[in-house]
Amino acid sequence: MSKIDPTYVKGFNHGYLFAEHLSALAQKMLKCENKAQYFTGFENGVDAFRQHQKVQSRSEELNSIRDHKHNERDQER
Repeated sequence: MSKIDPTYVKGFNHGYLFAEHLSALAQKMLKCENKAQYFTGFENGVDAFRQHQKVQSRSEELNSIRDHKHNERDQER
């Protein structure tokens, strides 16, 4: 089992949190040309947050559709 570089993990966590709370700053930091482990982790953390947002948004959309259909069925009765 290979060990993950702690610098990468720190960058990943910071990237996720920056994307969540300081998105404008995260976008500026993504423009850095630095390919150190920290920045690779940072980029991956931002990407992970974006993917999580897409999944969460889609889930909320599906729940809304489901609730709407239930309401329509209740009104028909």
